[in-house]
Amino acid sequence: MGNEISLMEALLITVSSMTIVFIALYGICIVLQLFKVLFYKEGQVNSSSSKKAAAASSNDEIDEEEKLIVALAASAMAGAEKPNSRFHIKNITRIK
Repeated sequence: MGNEISLMEALLITVSSMTIVFIALYGICIVLQLFKVLFYKEGQVNSSSSKKAAAASSNDEIDEEEKLIVALAASAMAGAEKPNSRFHIKNITRIK
């Protein structure tokens, strides 16, 4: 019948299809790079990085409290998996 494809034709179709996909992805990459060049503003990046630094210094106390909560939740979850668990939190120490 006339619908048979040889192995070489199948390989040619596969390679050409993959080439088209990679060219399309490279084109999208170039468009994204152009957006970065066209819409990039120097002042916005510096102000956002200074805001992040200020927020990080004020969140140190919150981070310690959140770490304590996470440790307690993790130990409770570990104990919940075993029916007769005898997990008890004796102390919590900070490791630097």
